[in-house]
Amino acid sequence: MNFIHKIPHSQVLDLKKEVPIEEEQMLSKTLVQRDSLGMTVFSLAAGQEIPKHSSNGDAVVNILTGTAEITIGSENF
Repeated sequence: MNFIHKIPHSQVLDLKKEVPIEEEQMLSKTLVQRDSLGMTVFSLAAGQEIPKHSSNGDAVVNILTGTAEITIGSENF
């Protein structure tokens, strides 16, 4: 039984190629979307932001290149 439908199975993904960084752009691609799990890859050019939002579940941030400031509640990381 397959639970992930938006990405190929049994393949290594290069996330930088899935959502390349483009000048003055924010791009995203949903890899997994189901009731118990959502995985989205974002690419942001320098100075771009993901709008403030909330989630009912946990979130994991993995930065592949560059640096970021992430705010959770009122705390900056």
